[in-house]
Parts: sequence; structure tokens; C-alpha cells
Amino acid sequence: MKLLIFLIFLFPLGLYANESFRLSGFGNVAAVTNDSSLYGFRNDMAQIDGPFDGDTDVEVLSNLGLQLDISLSEHLDWVAQLHFSGQREHNWDRNNRLFFLKYKPTVNWEFRVGRTAIDLFQLSDYRDIDIAYPWVKVPTEVYGVISNRSIDGGDVTYSDNWKGIHLESKVFAGSSENEFSSYDYSESTNIRDIMGVRLTASTLDWTLSLRHSVGTIDNDTPSNLQLASQIQQAAPLWPNYQQAINNLVLKGASLKYTSVGGQYQFPLVTVMAEFNQIDSSAAMINGVNNGYVSISYPMEKNTFYFIGSYSDAKRYEFSDSVLDPVTLEPLIAAYQQTLDFFNIDQKTLSLGWNYEWSSNIAIGVQWDNTKISENGGALWLVKDYFGSRPEETVNLVIVSVSFSF
Repeated sequence: MKLLIFLIFLFPLGLYANESFRLSGFGNVAAVTNDSSLYGFRNDMAQIDGPFDGDTDVEVLSNLGLQLDISLSEHLDWVAQLHFSGQREHNWDRNNRLFFLKYKPTVNWEFRVGRTAIDLFQLSDYRDIDIAYPWVKVPTEVYGVISNRSIDGGDVTYSDNWKGIHLESKVFAGSSENEFSSYDYSESTNIRDIMGVRLTASTLDWTLSLRHSVGTIDNDTPSNLQLASQIQQAAPLWPNYQQAINNLVLKGASLKYTSVGGQYQFPLVTVMAEFNQIDSSAAMINGVNNGYVSISYPMEKNTFYFIGSYSDAKRYEFSDSVLDPVTLEPLIAAYQQTLDFFNIDQKTLSLGWNYEWSSNIAIGVQWDNTKISENGGALWLVKDYFGSRPEETVNLVIVSVSFSF
């Protein structure tokens, strides 16, 4: 698939230089302050750095994107997008968000092949383009769980109108990589055999979408393999060690993602909502439910808004009988914490204000009040990874300037 993307990159280079093209960009400069000494804020589970108590961070939400659109013919376009944010590594695979050919033979049909935005969320196409939505940032409870933005493959979209309603259906397939990290290390899983569908109905006043996708995890992580080896060595003291090792296996596990979302524009306010479920046959990723409801009130160039968001997951409860609990206590703690990696149990209330300085510049301020349940802070950075994770309420203040050009 990477070879295919490289060929797509080479394709426009052999064309005439006078073909129409458009270079555009977007970005955001944001400062985040966090009042928690235990939980460090991050925008998604791939980020390894973020602010703790007393810190003001200007990297965790700041980003810059560049996009090139080339019209190759009446029906054929080429799109490329590079994205830069606070990640520690910058290379082609990480910074290349979009790279595809789009063929639109009729007004109803559209075909794309290459690297496209993975269509899991209501805001999948512009989750990092802050100026495109009324908030300072997207709800972390929903958008922070899955860090990957792109899929390498292809999709087909059909759209039509019926009694004043615009109907659209899309199917896609391909592979992707999902990165996640703790406070001091990063790992990733490759997701293969991804297949998904999206159904959307919309009018000028409302939009309703249903999404469902499946895939298969293609590899185990080094940390899980290392932990499984340590449990194997403790087999004489851990009668049910084999089941514990099986619980750490990711390779071959199935993934399912289901989402329903929409928005309605009332005369005075706009209501947007999205509810998702992540399920897997892997013990580490078992039943994550999340969602949000947003109410925004525009007044001239100002937009005032409220967001209520949540995430809830099933926690693994260790119940194995071991022969020497004192000796195995550090190993059991590591095992429990590993299976709790995606244990997200928190609720956030957000209040914000967005000011449209011009058609391509917006200034925003947002306050988040997040109540994290005991051992439910998997979305956050925790310095003592194997230590206790008590219940806590965290406050964030974010000031941002977003722009496009």
C-alpha cells in the first residue's frame, strides 16, 4: 500500500505544469494550562508529552497543515496534505495525512484511492482543522481514544437527493496504524482488513450519520510480549498463567467501531451530538463507550458554547489465585495496569467562547472540568504508570488562535 501511495505521489509530476492547482493551509496556536499534578493532559492517546500542575504547554494542541489540490482533468483530482504537530518524530509516514487520487465520473459517484481520512467520526475530515468547528478543541473523550487519522486503501461514495433530503452512502477498505503511549514510551498496532460503511442524510437544517467499521489487529506490542514472558517465568507460582498470557495477545483480535451522530440548527442555537462504541475480542480493548452533546449559540462574530462529554469502559478485575502474592505483587500490578490501558471512565463539562476575527482567523477560550473516576484516567499521562490512579477532578484552560490560508 505504501508503494501505491508513492506512485500516486509521482503521478502528477509527469503532467503539464499549467494544470490548475491550489495550495492552502490551516493551523492553530494554543496554550493549555492544567491544575492536576497527577494527570497530564494530552489531545489523544498517542501523545507522550503534556502539561501537568503549574505547566502551560503550547505544543499539545498547536498544529500546522499544508494541502495541495491539483485538478488533473474534469473528473480527476489529486490531493496531498502534510500535517505537523507536537509529535517527537517527523517523517513521511507520520506527517503525511492525505495522499489520494479522486475520480468523480458523475455528480453521484466518487472513487478515491490512496491515503484518506479514516471515516470513524462526525468530524473525521477536519478533526485537526480547528477553525472549521465552533470549539477550541474536539471532545477528547471521543476523539482522543483513536489517534490514527488516516487509512491506506480506497473508498466509493454514492450520493443523491430524495424529497429534499441529501442521501449519501460510502464504503471503504484498507489498513491503518494506531499509535498509543504512556508517559515515557510509545507503541503502535497495525490494523489490517479494515472495512467500513457510512450512511448520511442531511438537509439545510439537520444532518444524521451512521458509521460502522471492522478490522483486525496485525501485531502484538513489545511491552505485552515482554510482560507475557515474565508471567511465563512465574508459572510455578501462577496456576492460571496461560490465561493471563492469552489476555495480553493483540495479534489476530477483531475490532469493531460503531458511531451515530448528527446536528440540528434551531433558530437560535445549533445542537451537535455523537455517540460511539468500540469493541474488540482483545481483553485490553473491551467495551469502550463514549459520546458528547454540544450546544452553540452564535451572536454576530461571537459563538458561545457548552459541551458535555463522557467515556466509559469495562475494567478488568484481577481474580486469579496465585501461590505467593507478595512475590508476584509487582508483576500482578503491571498485568492489571496493562489490561487497564484503555480503561477510560470520565466526564467533562466544557464552556467556551469563539470570536471570528476575520473569515480565516478565530480566537477561542475554553474551560474544561473533568471528573476522572478511580483508575479511569487512561486518556491522561500518568508519571507513575504502575502506581495508584485515584479519583480526581481536573481543570483545563485553553486559549487558542486558529487560522487558514
